[in-house]
Amino acid sequence: MSRKRLAIGGAVVVAALAVLGIAYLVVTAEPNPKDVDVSADEIDALETASCPPEYDVLRAGKHGAAEVARAQAGEFTINGEQVELEPPVEWTQNPQDARSFSHNLFKFQWIDPLIYAYRTDGDVEALQRATDLVLDFARANPPDGDPVDPDIWDDKRTGDRGPYLAYIMRAAQCEGLLDADERELFLALMERHINVLTNPVTYKQTNHGLFVDLGLTLLAQQLDSQPDAEEWGDLGRERFAETMNATIVPDEGFWLEHSAGYQILLARTVQRFLQVPGNESPELQALLKRMQDVVGWLREPDGKIPQFGDSDLKTVPAFGVRRARDDKGILDLDESGLAIVKSPGAYLGVMASYFSDKHKHADALTFDLFDQGRRLITDTGLYAKDKDDNFAFAHATRAHSVLVVDGEEFPRDGSGTYGSGIEQTGKGHGIYAILGTNPATEAQGVEHQRLFVYQPHHYLVIVDRLEADEEHRYARFLQFAPGVKVSKNEAGDGLELSAPGFKGAVRTNGAGRERIELAKGEMDPLRGLTSPSFRKWVPRTTARLRSKGSNLSQVTTMTLAGRPIDGNLLAWKPDDDGIEIELTRAGKPYRVLTVTSDDERLHVAVTRKPAH
Repeated sequence: MSRKRLAIGGAVVVAALAVLGIAYLVVTAEPNPKDVDVSADEIDALETASCPPEYDVLRAGKHGAAEVARAQAGEFTINGEQVELEPPVEWTQNPQDARSFSHNLFKFQWIDPLIYAYRTDGDVEALQRATDLVLDFARANPPDGDPVDPDIWDDKRTGDRGPYLAYIMRAAQCEGLLDADERELFLALMERHINVLTNPVTYKQTNHGLFVDLGLTLLAQQLDSQPDAEEWGDLGRERFAETMNATIVPDEGFWLEHSAGYQILLARTVQRFLQVPGNESPELQALLKRMQDVVGWLREPDGKIPQFGDSDLKTVPAFGVRRARDDKGILDLDESGLAIVKSPGAYLGVMASYFSDKHKHADALTFDLFDQGRRLITDTGLYAKDKDDNFAFAHATRAHSVLVVDGEEFPRDGSGTYGSGIEQTGKGHGIYAILGTNPATEAQGVEHQRLFVYQPHHYLVIVDRLEADEEHRYARFLQFAPGVKVSKNEAGDGLELSAPGFKGAVRTNGAGRERIELAKGEMDPLRGLTSPSFRKWVPRTTARLRSKGSNLSQVTTMTLAGRPIDGNLLAWKPDDDGIEIELTRAGKPYRVLTVTSDDERLHVAVTRKPAH
């Protein structure tokens, strides 16, 4: 497979990667991935490759006898759906009418049970079935032509699929299952994979780029006898390191695509990459440890993650559980836009970031709260990747615990990015503070800062400080977890919360003639819903707190135990005397919280009376 056909052709410039000091290939000519031309050297390399081949793919599973029998009968599980795949396969089928079904069909990971039967039991008939399916795919989607679905040659789908197909080709060659035409078709198919994966025009420094590079280095192992295999591996390693350093703050280790679920995915991806022979890297190994530490911090007391961004309600994997054992206090990732407070049985997570359009929700300063043995405030999650009304709702401001100005959505299209909205964090007297800002409202003429003050098992105080030259309409949203019963109190200035073993309250200072509205499980329009998994809506109560004004200081207190607490802002001088919040119970002074700032941290002090 020549340099031209590998899509690495043209003038090659060597540049040093600043972090790792390795060479990177830069292309001046735009390649065409359809340019495939199998050479005699490539055929000879396949025919003389060692047998049996190593099975080095993205994920190799173990499969029971029943699953293997179903696969041998042409029945496979794809995206949770049972489907029949017998040549000629309808490669455009989509019984779920979902992008994720097509994506999983094109990844070919479903073929693993057949390969498992061959690898463990020497079942050549299972290998023949796998070979027939791949050849059918190649005939339906000619390597030098157009596919039946453009997503077939999507970069990530190609990177995930390639190593499975390469193994099947080599195993089939070893078993004498390929004639000359089939051998050439197989090699042309693999050449198209390499062309796509090495194409600098379509390469993206996102999680897709990492999967492309992982797939490329795996292919370099599977096709190690091919003339350019070493070059593929070098390119994959170089780009992987560069993409990691461009899409993560190395000292913090949180993947900058706005989603808790992707933190788990990318930690696993880096771990898998490092397992590929030749991909060893002390720098990436150290970064992986930090990424796994963050996964541990994401773990709420119920063992699952907050559904920040495009995230299902995932259980934290074993490596995250191990990393979470000693987590307590506060995690401050102020460059990445994440802050987390942990105490035994208690959890507060705050997300405020905008780095790109990748998996971005309108969720600046949203938060998750777990206390009193249950989730109390939760985010919404993904639902599905199909661009419909469900997708629009899950990503919209009204699906997150945020503050909105004049009903406008926050940008999600990659415009107006600001990086992190977490300004400072700190603690004192067992009380934690997180201060953040939402630069997205500045385009509307409003400066918005939000302060969280949290004493685990007792209360959470949220102060929204708004400064504007003219009056605006504001709406604050609180997304309560399923299972928490929410109702307005008799005075109409707050909410009563209840669940088995829990009784709490929400009170506000009523700034801006505030009104409270509740919604639960509404489908037209969508409101009061959360999605724990693919295409599943679960009813939950959403509170919308509406107000009007220019300069407003809105104080919300959530009492977690005991009689309801009311809050009032006495002073807002973060960089001077501090932020002073008076708390009362039943009209009587309870305590005064003073949050001060130095150059690095916030400090919380508690007194019984105002300082002013």
